[in-house]
Amino acid sequence: MRDETVIIRKAPTSFAYLFWVSGIRRGDHAVLNPEGTTVGRGREADVLIDDPTVSEEQARIRKEGGAWFLYDLASTNMSEVDSARTYRTALQDKARLTFGETEMVFRELV
Repeated sequence: MRDETVIIRKAPTSFAYLFWVSGIRRGDHAVLNPEGTTVGRGREADVLIDDPTVSEEQARIRKEGGAWFLYDLASTNMSEVDSARTYRTALQDKARLTFGETEMVFRELV
């Protein structure tokens, strides 16, 4: 008798989060949607930041080809990743993100 077992391997699911490290929400977190998560001060933002120095639509974070990217949405005070202003950048685990005066940490769990 032949064993015809087929093993199908899928890429592991990854989960990504933003953790507040400053402000009134310090210690709180938000789960990121791989299809895209909008960060900002406006009511339409998926991740709402109560900071007057943050634009209504400050940035968008999404997963592309296995990596997470941050896109600044032409905000008044540009988004920063590890203290560098950016329009688009790949995010690494434990990257420090700054939106206005609010600091967050990006975490990816695979």
